[in-house]
Amino acid sequence: MKKRYIFLTGIVLTSTLFYLFLSMFSHLQSSIENQIREEFNKEQSLVTERIAIQLSEIFVDDATKNIQFIRQSFALNKLIEAINSRNRRDIDFWKKGAEKVFFAFLNSNTIYHHIKYADKDGNEIIKAARDDIAYFYKEEDDEVSKLENISDAPIFVNSINLNEGQVRILRISNEDHMDMNIGTPIFYKNQKKGAVIIGIEMKEVYSILTPVKHGKTSHTMLFTDKGELLFCSRGLTEGQHKGEINYILEKPSGGYAEIPESHGEKDILLATNSLKVGSERWVVAMESTADEVTGQIKRFEEQKQRLMVMLLLVGIVSLSYFFKAYSDKIKAEIRTDEEIKTSKKLEAINKELKNSKK
Repeated sequence: MKKRYIFLTGIVLTSTLFYLFLSMFSHLQSSIENQIREEFNKEQSLVTERIAIQLSEIFVDDATKNIQFIRQSFALNKLIEAINSRNRRDIDFWKKGAEKVFFAFLNSNTIYHHIKYADKDGNEIIKAARDDIAYFYKEEDDEVSKLENISDAPIFVNSINLNEGQVRILRISNEDHMDMNIGTPIFYKNQKKGAVIIGIEMKEVYSILTPVKHGKTSHTMLFTDKGELLFCSRGLTEGQHKGEINYILEKPSGGYAEIPESHGEKDILLATNSLKVGSERWVVAMESTADEVTGQIKRFEEQKQRLMVMLLLVGIVSLSYFFKAYSDKIKAEIRTDEEIKTSKKLEAINKELKNSKK
């Protein structure tokens, strides 16, 4: 009965210890999962920050420098001077010179699609487009592109009203595509003589965003801070990004968080960073599903299970060892008591025998 009580007590103690170890490791696992998710999202945030910096360099820094370079080009300024003097021969000569500068610029800066110079009334004087470069260098007799009046174009209206040296960046959205236009006014002897406009095709920007990944399931998006979707590397629609848009509207400056569900996926790790482009603020976003980190967590879970089994086996072996040792001790004490009793009985018998002989 005593042995059974000791054995049952040992089982209860072992179960209690095992439960405590299991609880401790479950809490540890939860902490590690949260830490892994946190670190993964921080890394995504760093990636979006680098993308935002790169886009800012393209649309703000480089575009501003390049349009100022075009505005200050010698051939263009000589053309404006010839137009001001109304010298037809000089106008034709410097117009061809300015066209060569425009096309050479487009040829060496592939992100830009077209360059225009229009007078203060919006009449295009020069129009150079990337699609027309081949025709230009063939020296066709016909004009490369049909010149138009762009006085109603938003980029011209915004640019012509600027002061000297100022630059306007404007996003133009059409049904089938979206472009960025950069414009700045041109002055001659402190008088406004028109504006230079450079166009960037957004597909060039998308080519930068598309290959960027941080994990197998990750994809990159571009929004405005108003929640308008500009680009998604997976081709998802704006309506499929409700979770991301809600987060951007809540934190337009950027950050990282977990979204419960969006576009049919759950537990999404989202990171964002913003940049100023013209009058708009864009938000670069990158997201991955929680499956990106569960691989690491599953490996930890397997290790935890193996450790639990080892601890259980160690507990059972230790309990068996101590139980056997204790049992052997009890048996030894019982044998000792029996030997003492037997010895005392023998002594008593011997005394009786001695007394009977007398």
